[in-house]
Amino acid sequence: MPATPVSADPRFPLLWSARGDTIIASANGHGWTMRKTPGSLRAIKALAAVRRTTVGEILQCAAGAHRRELRRVVQTLADWRWLIRE
Repeated sequence: MPATPVSADPRFPLLWSARGDTIIASANGHGWTMRKTPGSLRAIKALAAVRRTTVGEILQCAAGAHRRELRRVVQTLADWRWLIRE
């Protein structure tokens, strides 16, 4: 999975906001929350900037994030067709 190339359409941005100890985010009409940590903030910023990359590069940008949670978010974004596997 880390070497899997992925892309996102810049016409449909990932939207997010940090409030208290929570990150609130949405993509393609779906929303979710995640714990706010320095790693999860780097992760959401990396995901929001995605145009074309690999899953491994996303995980690398988010060093310190809870990896299981981040993998779940990446998988969910792929399921919602926001993050497209190439």
